[in-house]
Amino acid sequence: MKNLRNSILALFIFFSIVLSIAQVEYFEENILNFQAAFFIMLVIATVIGIWGPSRIKISIYVYMGLWAVTYALVWALYWRFLPLLRTIEELSVQFLLIEIAAALSHNVGVQINQVNSLLGDVADGSYPNRTLDLKMASDSINTEMNRSRRYSRPLSVLVFQLTREASIGKEFKGVEKDLFSHFMAAKIGRIVNEHARQTDLIMRDYDYRFIVLCPETNEQAALTLAQRIYQAIVNGVDRQAVWSTASFPDEALSFDGLFERAVSRLAPIEEKEKAELVN
Repeated sequence: MKNLRNSILALFIFFSIVLSIAQVEYFEENILNFQAAFFIMLVIATVIGIWGPSRIKISIYVYMGLWAVTYALVWALYWRFLPLLRTIEELSVQFLLIEIAAALSHNVGVQINQVNSLLGDVADGSYPNRTLDLKMASDSINTEMNRSRRYSRPLSVLVFQLTREASIGKEFKGVEKDLFSHFMAAKIGRIVNEHARQTDLIMRDYDYRFIVLCPETNEQAALTLAQRIYQAIVNGVDRQAVWSTASFPDEALSFDGLFERAVSRLAPIEEKEKAELVN
């Protein structure tokens, strides 16, 4: 947390200095007149730098290199055609400031991602389970799907999700909300693990969504299992939840198809429960 605080402070000081200099009339008229495109690139580089590392795993050097290329393209396609050409000093200072913004914002993004991962690890340590990230479970999914196709065996997919309104209490804000989210997800994963079978593949998506792939399970057996897990979730976390199922081969022939079919059924169920709560 200390590193994150320092990174955010450094980024704030940097922006304060740049914007303060830009407001000095003497500096603008006699030394350096920042261009509008420069400020646009500065903002975009900062926003992407903060949010990018948690979604796209690129190093700080690659990110700075991308903005170096972007800066060169802006000069080649726009600045060099302006009536008043930019001097080499102006171009160099603007380039340096954009690279600094890219580096500082990327560092903030990395720190945020590390804190988020740490919160997840703490929560998973409190409620250990065998839940896999959906993106990391592709090999296991393909193995089960291929087995079901080869031997013409049934297979079902169950999806569980806390409703959006009830997923997080209004009393939680900021870091408390993030911490609550991690622990809530870990606790639900523990409950699903306790009530699923050893042969079931348990995965977690985002937005409190858990997916259970059930080999050798037809539609009727899947409904029974889903109801049992659903009741355990509701009793265990005292929150509203929705669930749905999809079965192979009757409703889809691929995992993606089964997953999409099950997810498409969640929205109507969630809307129905909200309407019942209002009434």
